[in-house]
Amino acid sequence: MRQQVGALPVRWTGDEPRVLLVTSRETQRWIIPKGWRMRGRSNAEAAAQEALEEAGVRGRVRNKPIGRYVYAKRRPGGAEDCKITTYLLEVTDELDAFPEMAERQRSWFTIAEAEACADDEGLRDILRTLGPRLEGLRSRDRKAAKRRAKAADKDAPPKASDVKSAPSKTPEPKARRKKASGGKASEAPSGGKRSKRARAAAQLPPGEDPGAAVSSGTDVHAETTGDEVPPVSVAESDVPDVQARKRTAGKVARIAGRRRRKATRKALTGTDDTPQAAE
Repeated sequence: MRQQVGALPVRWTGDEPRVLLVTSRETQRWIIPKGWRMRGRSNAEAAAQEALEEAGVRGRVRNKPIGRYVYAKRRPGGAEDCKITTYLLEVTDELDAFPEMAERQRSWFTIAEAEACADDEGLRDILRTLGPRLEGLRSRDRKAAKRRAKAADKDAPPKASDVKSAPSKTPEPKARRKKASGGKASEAPSGGKRSKRARAAAQLPPGEDPGAAVSSGTDVHAETTGDEVPPVSVAESDVPDVQARKRTAGKVARIAGRRRRKATRKALTGTDDTPQAAE
């Protein structure tokens, strides 16, 4: 039995599929485009070429056969049985001119109409089950298209509008940090070292300026013993700048400390055995 290939051209009109049939050259029977296999081409490619020559259509041909059937080919010496392997061709272009247009007619049918018009019984069997198979192929193609689109979106670089700007790493101003924390400066942990001004502030009554106590030379500890330390006064006009003012305040604090210790020893022992500190 000789082998041939055939193409079954289809297209969608809305949600309804249509089938293209052509007439045979001698008897004008409704058949599908078919012919002999071609050297150097696959069976699917050969079927697509027959559809172009006999029906003037092009499109996507499925590599997997849609069906097979046997028909009696009329030849001068008599009929010869041929087996046709049929491939589905999804038509995208329909040409106005094609090689065998003068010898054949072509027409689009619904599946039911094509089944009624087809001359070969094997072709009618393929058309009888074509509708559900086309629906399945269409659904599968849609799912594959969605997967491809999703993969393409995943691999595509992000758009400029989708890129969120990174938060600024600029340090927050000190004044703003104080405002955010309620305007209170952070306190030193208990047990840590504190400045002389902070120690003096801890011993003053509430509301009294610790800077005034240091600058005036008043010894808070001496008040508890009843003795007073002679004040050490330094005019602010004598301090040329901020750094010098800090050094002067430190010096005043050291002198006040020595006098406080001296007054404490005197109160405890009644004697003054500490040599006078040089000022």
